[in-house]
Amino acid sequence: MSIKKTKYLLLIFLSVFFSTNAQNENEEIILNRAEHLFPLDGILNSYDFQFEYYSDLRKSLLKGLSDSPKIQYLSTPSFSTEYVLHINDSIATYRKAINNIWYSKNTDSTNIEKYKSPINKESIELLQNLYRKAIKKTKYQIIEPENSNNLISGNDGTTYLFSVYNFGIKSGKTWSPKEGTKLFDLVQINEEIIEKIKISKGKPIKINGRLKRKIHKLIEYFSE
Repeated sequence: MSIKKTKYLLLIFLSVFFSTNAQNENEEIILNRAEHLFPLDGILNSYDFQFEYYSDLRKSLLKGLSDSPKIQYLSTPSFSTEYVLHINDSIATYRKAINNIWYSKNTDSTNIEKYKSPINKESIELLQNLYRKAIKKTKYQIIEPENSNNLISGNDGTTYLFSVYNFGIKSGKTWSPKEGTKLFDLVQINEEIIEKIKISKGKPIKINGRLKRKIHKLIEYFSE
């Protein structure tokens, strides 16, 4: 594993470590069981190699997409390839890098799979509501030194970033949420929408049935 990659994995671990807090000194701190999103690092708080990676994502995977999407879901796995769900102007776009951008030597020539489908207004508004509610709960929780021995790390390093336009872009992230958590459900909702786009062959998609009920249930949870 490269030094650059090792640094990145360490950064992911530390960012979640310092954003997680046990309720008492005897409670285990399990990084991927959080039920809220964590803030994204700003430019001034990013390491140089992290800033370079985000710049590479913008120049390749996100190239030509709006800087002010209605919603955006970005997955940056440690070992597989990055992908994004981007919804703007009634168009749902799914893009996936053919090769891992982190390891690419020339991101300007990175090959990207691209899919697009129209999406109806009601579905967009439903997703915007979900994103607003989830991102509104974004917060830091500072771990107390006496609880540091209770930390149990996550299993891998897939970071998911959620963004919504709300008088400017508001964002939050999670790291490999454990199955059964609300953030796992949030990730899976976006994955289901991606599958709809992929199989639609460019035809309009909409959110209905079981998926719609699942979203409403999650909105209700994040509204508490």
